[in-house]
Amino acid sequence: WARECQPDRRQTMKPNLSTLWLLVALLGFQSCEHKELCYDHPHDAAVRVTFNWSEIGTHDLPEGMRVAFYPLEGGKPWIFDCPGGDNRLVEIPENRYRVLCYNNDTEDIVWEDSNEYGKFTADTPDTKAPDGEASCLTPDWLCGDHGENIIDLTHLMPGTETEVPLTPVPMVCAYTFEVNGIRGLQYITDLRGGLSDMSGSLNMATDSRPEDLSESLLFGGKIDKEQVKGGFYTFGPGRHDLAHTEMHLFTLYLKSHKGNVYILEADVTEQIHRVPLEGHLHTVHLIIEFDYDVPEEPIGGDDGGFDPDVDDWEDVNEDILL
Repeated sequence: WARECQPDRRQTMKPNLSTLWLLVALLGFQSCEHKELCYDHPHDAAVRVTFNWSEIGTHDLPEGMRVAFYPLEGGKPWIFDCPGGDNRLVEIPENRYRVLCYNNDTEDIVWEDSNEYGKFTADTPDTKAPDGEASCLTPDWLCGDHGENIIDLTHLMPGTETEVPLTPVPMVCAYTFEVNGIRGLQYITDLRGGLSDMSGSLNMATDSRPEDLSESLLFGGKIDKEQVKGGFYTFGPGRHDLAHTEMHLFTLYLKSHKGNVYILEADVTEQIHRVPLEGHLHTVHLIIEFDYDVPEEPIGGDDGGFDPDVDDWEDVNEDILL
């Protein structure tokens, strides 16, 4: 009787195996469901950045470009460098973005508020003119595209590649100058130029100069026979209203081999305003006429030579070759 009442082990194991297989099936089903729901979360979007160089001359092509994607809802941008200005495939989180680009081979530009699209500013370093007046250096060659359109990279199908075309344009103006009527240039060993009522900053998102900003620029030049010549880049005049009463004064600082400094000034307001400011595509050529004799200074002998106690002027690059 005891043997007949003992439960059959094979019968007791069957329900356990059935339960186990059911659990495995449920777990597999839940795993598949979780994988499907994963597509509701943000993923990286494949973006191919392409450059159209039709607006930039061959001699102005930069060594490299920097592209910044700014999330529309805020937050730090995603930044990528494109050596040689070549197209590049990048990956960024799915989101909506504003995008801008600019050449990354500059030296005399200070980038301000680069993490905020609307405040991102190209600024120029502060300096002092030979007479001690506050000035700023001129910017390097700058080009870019501030991307007015919003790039929507949301709800993309897996494997989608989105093209973001960018067309860089010049973001600086070219200024050149020639100075005539100065006699005794053989006594001059160094020179600087200055131009007042100009802008030393540019808003990168709007490609515009800040309102009510008026600064003096400091730049270099060279003596070419009986002329003083030079060239530089600038963001443009300081104020947007060309009817304002401020003058654009061109100042020439001449330093002799004895350390003496001679300062000449000329009003070039009309020459600057006669050239319409349309973007940054125009070139301004300033012609300055002086009637001045540099005081004669003995060269050589006990009284000659450069005075070692005279402080050297700060180096200023001459950006535009003439």
